[in-house]
Amino acid sequence: DLLRQRGCTLVRAFCKEDDCQRAAAKTLAVFLNMQAKYQENLGAASALRAYCSRIAIAEQSRLNALSLEYINEEERKQVAAQRQGLPATADLSSFARLKLESEDNRLQIESKDRQLRSLLVQLTGVDYESEQVCQEFLQVPFESLDCERLKQHALVLRQDLQAWQHLACQVNEESAPIFAQVFSTISGGWGLPLPKVAPFKAVFGKPDYTCLVADLRREMNLTIKINRRWIEQAVSERCESLKVAYQRMELAQRVIESWERRVEQLEALENSGQSAAVELATARSELLK
Repeated sequence: DLLRQRGCTLVRAFCKEDDCQRAAAKTLAVFLNMQAKYQENLGAASALRAYCSRIAIAEQSRLNALSLEYINEEERKQVAAQRQGLPATADLSSFARLKLESEDNRLQIESKDRQLRSLLVQLTGVDYESEQVCQEFLQVPFESLDCERLKQHALVLRQDLQAWQHLACQVNEESAPIFAQVFSTISGGWGLPLPKVAPFKAVFGKPDYTCLVADLRREMNLTIKINRRWIEQAVSERCESLKVAYQRMELAQRVIESWERRVEQLEALENSGQSAAVELATARSELLK
């Protein structure tokens, strides 16, 4: 909104100037609007990540509650057995520790959900509690990645890069003085205002801005080159991160299968009269994690 408002301010500021100055101001407004669009895309991506994360957190909360139910169930069995005079086969304090761990998980889950809820309010203006809506099922499909194609896709669609390319194409002797007056170059993360532009060598009574045009074009072309390199690097890093995430999902599935086998073994022991209450409660908790 601020970028778009600045674009409107520029257009109004030069509305009474000559055609060349008005055209330069409109070009800068287009540049700022394209940068605003890029910021909107960043916000949309952040909102989507936050939304999907809340779905995952809702599932985590359900599993944590289920884990606590299992712990309480095994604890009740042990307490009932001891009241009937049967020898203790489990340390009841171990159930208390498992419940404390479950409570700690619950607090962490709720804290993450509050943070994501606040972020979604800021990004979308929509505020809701997870319990108020029907949660979707979060399913992550495995997809092969063509990183080079994705790089080209990003270079074509990224609005911030398009904004610089558009601006660089509009640099001429009429627009350069306006760009130099209102435009701060970005170098190394610092805003470096250009010095006040004074008329250069006059040719037939007209100021000569040839050098200024050449300098601005070199600077903007360098900015475009750096941005393209950053975009390609960012896409490469995201592709590698996603490949690692797929690998970690496969490992997690193998860990789940291992705990499922352990739970089955302990349940078989319990059914045969051999008490393994604490081990079973712990295994179920680890499986749900």
